[in-house]
Amino acid sequence: KRVAIWLEVETPLGPVQCIISLFGLGRAERILQAQWLVGAEWFGSFPAAAPAILLGDCNSVRSSRAYRILAGFLRDVRTLVHPPRAYRTYPKLLPSVAVDPIFINAALQPTALEVHRTALARVASDHFPLAAELVHELPGSRSSLA
Repeated sequence: KRVAIWLEVETPLGPVQCIISLFGLGRAERILQAQWLVGAEWFGSFPAAAPAILLGDCNSVRSSRAYRILAGFLRDVRTLVHPPRAYRTYPKLLPSVAVDPIFINAALQPTALEVHRTALARVASDHFPLAAELVHELPGSRSSLA
């Protein structure tokens, strides 16, 4: 059974809700996880104006049902940066699949995104991590969160 970790990260702009998840390998399990994460107990419980992020290994490509469930509730950073592209992260020896998205709610906007390909990243996991810079637009200001 796969789980998620929910963190409330304190930033100079206030708290940011952050959920990190590792989705299962089975299709049905991934669909259930996606439904659960966008449900009333997780992302559905956050006020719309509260910055929120979902990231991790979703084991799901954009055409999968689990991905579409998440994308129906949250925004995939890969589709919001210019130019949009796949940002392939797996497998690390020859990345050909993009299964590690960063999803955000409407309170955040990405300004940059990159696949973090360093020597340390090569030994830390079988996936390369994505690194995003996000801003939270407060009335009268635009401030960086990550």
